[in-house]
Amino acid sequence: MDRIARSFNIIVVGIVLLLGACAQTGAATAAKSGTASAQIPLAGTYWHPIEIDGSAVTAIAGTRQPHFVLSTENSSVKGFAGCNVFSGKFTQSADGVRFGPLITTRMACQGPGNELEARFLKALEATTASRIVGDILELRDASSALRMRLKAGEGN
Repeated sequence: MDRIARSFNIIVVGIVLLLGACAQTGAATAAKSGTASAQIPLAGTYWHPIEIDGSAVTAIAGTRQPHFVLSTENSSVKGFAGCNVFSGKFTQSADGVRFGPLITTRMACQGPGNELEARFLKALEATTASRIVGDILELRDASSALRMRLKAGEGN
């Protein structure tokens, strides 16, 4: 009888270990495919551009990176465009997010920061649709052209 009880206990322990291993493998596979991770929220996330109108956005030495953060409290957007800070309103629909009107400070700026700011603000104002894929926010215009890709991340 002892022998049967020991065999039974060994079988039960084996089944528990096997089920635990399967659960861990399933969780790892889901995490790899992104199905287990929650989508990054649009509002409250620091979004910085990595591509505008098909061109990569590179850091400009000595300045902050362009970015924005949306607040659902009053449907506002605040950020830095490359030379100036900006703020304004946004609306959200089934198609995504739309920005405007936006206002900026008017600091003098020349060179690459000024060019980046113009492209950044133009892409925001043209946005009529958006979607989040992983940690990337895609902004599209009325013709469905990809205007800007932004990455969720930390501010600098």
